[in-house]
Amino acid sequence: MGALARPQPLKEVLEEVERVLREANIAYEFDNNFSFVCELQQISAPSIIFEIEVCKMQRMKLLALKLKRIRGSFWAYKRMCSRLVAALQL
Repeated sequence: MGALARPQPLKEVLEEVERVLREANIAYEFDNNFSFVCELQQISAPSIIFEIEVCKMQRMKLLALKLKRIRGSFWAYKRMCSRLVAALQL
């Protein structure tokens, strides 16, 4: 889990996560519990299904993103997460 460098409103964080997912052509559903369930379709491999949750860090006024792989190749998931995190402007 990575904390954001400075406090940001929840709405801005959610919008930024959505922007990055759209730009990466990753299908997602927002479940209203501050979580995105996402699926990356791959041509030559099974799809990667993962979750991005926006969490509040205890005793701090910071938000954090928690990424969790549900299904798919670990290595493909790791590469995809690195690209997503690098693209986030938080």
